[in-house]
Amino acid sequence: MDIYPDGGGIKIWNNFSYTTIYAIFLSPSSDGYWGNDDLSGYLYSGESAFWTVEPGWWDIKVVDEYGYEYEIFDRYISLDETSIFYTSGWNKSEENIGNEKNKISKISSLTKDKTELRK
Repeated sequence: MDIYPDGGGIKIWNNFSYTTIYAIFLSPSSDGYWGNDDLSGYLYSGESAFWTVEPGWWDIKVVDEYGYEYEIFDRYISLDETSIFYTSGWNKSEENIGNEKNKISKISSLTKDKTELRK
């Protein structure tokens, strides 16, 4: 029996100093809304979480313990690879607008994100 890859991986690493992440939203870049919180529980400083998603373009939002939202947009997730995203250096939202995405005039920050081939 052959086993075929069916997705790519998103790994989010909380490298904020002394700040806990309370929510993470993963959404295809083509969607205008964030959808539901994909984090069950909390992500403490130094911890990471992993999701398998369909290959393609994705947007990611994290919400910290103080209610601040941080976003990155238009990140490509490849089939059978894990993309690692470190939270420091992300764009902090100017205003929290709830579930609707606000990609107008947003420029994704340059971070030390990387992609790894799964073995």
